[in-house]
Amino acid sequence: MTYSPGDILLYKESPHNLVDEAIELVTCSQYVHIAIAVSDHQKIEALSGGVIVSPLANTHPASVWSYMATIKDYDRNSLNMAVYWLQSMIGQPYGFADDFNAVLEALNFNMSLDAGNHFDCSSLAAEFLMKAGGVPRLQNVTDPHRVTPGLLERRSRNQAEPRSLAKSC
Repeated sequence: MTYSPGDILLYKESPHNLVDEAIELVTCSQYVHIAIAVSDHQKIEALSGGVIVSPLANTHPASVWSYMATIKDYDRNSLNMAVYWLQSMIGQPYGFADDFNAVLEALNFNMSLDAGNHFDCSSLAAEFLMKAGGVPRLQNVTDPHRVTPGLLERRSRNQAEPRSLAKSC
């Protein structure tokens, strides 16, 4: 498969992976990880060791949302600046607070930890898409650190979403 800069790569649960099962349960989504293609051979993603660049070879996302194919009249300069920003985030620490915030949200606690300049996979992708622009349903996202893989997938595809991120599926 060929990837373009800005493609959002969504990954499903790995069989018998307890972390993936917990993410799926807490976020009420079949998607447990997101990466962003920055070229036809590299992706940037947030893993437990921080934000890294990885090869796209041998990657098998369950779903790909193509920014350039989906966003009509996208601004090439905004996309390039968003990719540049994404590349500048390489080496930033992982946002464990984002994971904790997802649990708080699932338990209907109306509070969150300040995640600062740390990213989990979905907050990195949400911030990228907010910088690239053109995704109307992301315009009202004020805190990318409260976005989950499922919420990002539903909003990017303009699908209905649960009333809250709390377990409602």
